[in-house]
Amino acid sequence: MTLTLFLALALQAGAAEPAKIAEAGLQAAKRLGSTAASWTVTHQTPTGAQFVVDVLRAKDRRRMILSGGGGGQIVELARILERDGAWYLTEGESAGKYRPYEAPLSLPTAYLYLTKSDVLLVSDAAALEGWKREDVAAGVATYRSPLPDSARALVERIAAQMEATGLPQVKKPLADLKDVLEHGLSMKLDVKTGMVLELANAQRRQSLSNFQWREKLDEKEFAVPDRKWTDATGDPVAGDPGELLMLGHNGLWRPGFPKGELEARLLDLKSGALRRVPFKGPTAVPGCFLKDRRKVVVSALTDDGALGLYEVDLSTGANRRLGGKLLETGFALFPVVSPDGKSLAALHKSGAGQILESQVTVIDLASGGANYVGKPLDTAFVSWRPDGKGFFLIQREYPDRSKPAIATVSTMDLEGTLTPLVRGDFPVLLADGTTILFHDSGQWKSCDLQGKNAKPYGDGLQGYGFPSPAPDGKRILMMRFRPGQAPQPVILKIGESEGVPATEIPGMWGIPAWR
Repeated sequence: MTLTLFLALALQAGAAEPAKIAEAGLQAAKRLGSTAASWTVTHQTPTGAQFVVDVLRAKDRRRMILSGGGGGQIVELARILERDGAWYLTEGESAGKYRPYEAPLSLPTAYLYLTKSDVLLVSDAAALEGWKREDVAAGVATYRSPLPDSARALVERIAAQMEATGLPQVKKPLADLKDVLEHGLSMKLDVKTGMVLELANAQRRQSLSNFQWREKLDEKEFAVPDRKWTDATGDPVAGDPGELLMLGHNGLWRPGFPKGELEARLLDLKSGALRRVPFKGPTAVPGCFLKDRRKVVVSALTDDGALGLYEVDLSTGANRRLGGKLLETGFALFPVVSPDGKSLAALHKSGAGQILESQVTVIDLASGGANYVGKPLDTAFVSWRPDGKGFFLIQREYPDRSKPAIATVSTMDLEGTLTPLVRGDFPVLLADGTTILFHDSGQWKSCDLQGKNAKPYGDGLQGYGFPSPAPDGKRILMMRFRPGQAPQPVILKIGESEGVPATEIPGMWGIPAWR
């Protein structure tokens, strides 16, 4: 090694010290606050598909062009112009004006890529704590970080149980999990600017390229195109909140497509308007409405790969994470609001216990704190008892592992004591407070709160699933399943066996919530 090369490498390593990187990142962050810039973020998925976001930003104005595809074929999917507090979305032939984060993009994972399209900067040396620098080359430092212990326990357990299945379809995701367990997360940094050039985990790899400062900006680049825009910027709860439904939707799905991901949307039964629940993150799935119906709770993807519970104000767009320390990791799902509106019940899957076991959890809405109820068990479909002193749920048992589980509708009190009621699945309490609707032997039935007087509900509603009663107690939202067609959300009057579609908007629908 020559002296010149040795000195060059030494200077480069010095520039890669956390304090130096943070200083450069802080300067870049300040400049981004006052100077226009453009860049490209590319997201590589495990399936080989690529999604590209081209960004132009000048202070509070931003233009994002989302493209995607595979095999070298990348096409534009959507274009968003953000200015004056609104999003102007063009997607194919459609054009709409929305409040931030409410545009119902057809690709349900679009917000995953859009919300991860900002320039990531290391502007504080503390951000590199726990990261180990592997090398520095051409002004780029490569770092690795092991999984945190809280995440490692869950990933190890899932990987072991995936491997035990021996199924061929788990080979690729299993290999990704093992790589993260062995090598940790990876990151590449530009030591001169503090910019993160690449960040990779088991799910995806994102990279930054084509960054340019735009000292001279043509204002036409932020001009709103002269065309007809559908205005969807009104307050969704300004009308009748009782006519708002929350459902998961995938606007791209068509019969014959593989099952895709769903994203939480609001559907107004009176106007037919559809908008995204304004979660300010990658993706969320429906949970429940709170008592005043001006807020909802969703299960949403967090930056560390967990599924957390978030309260979303439909009027203001404010987001608040719930669950405190207890729900910081793992997966929190299926929240339901208590009769007095002060608490939530949900299921939490942590790194402990068997893969099919969850923990019933109660969250105090005032403080956001959470506590477990009882022991972990294989359960689902939790709903509150009308007196608020416990829950209805199912217990699953596997006397023969080669056959489906046997489900029993049961109650659980607030100390975790379980009492079986009746054999069945999918229990839900109807609005009369005296009737449990449940599924058994291919048909829907009803019984009283003690599990007695079971009888068919209507004509048994074969082909229907996932009931969600309306807040007025007179109707119920269910999914209707038809061979060769998409599941369809349908509104039925209580006790009747025929209903009307909630919407004719195409795509995949699911996870309905009306209360």
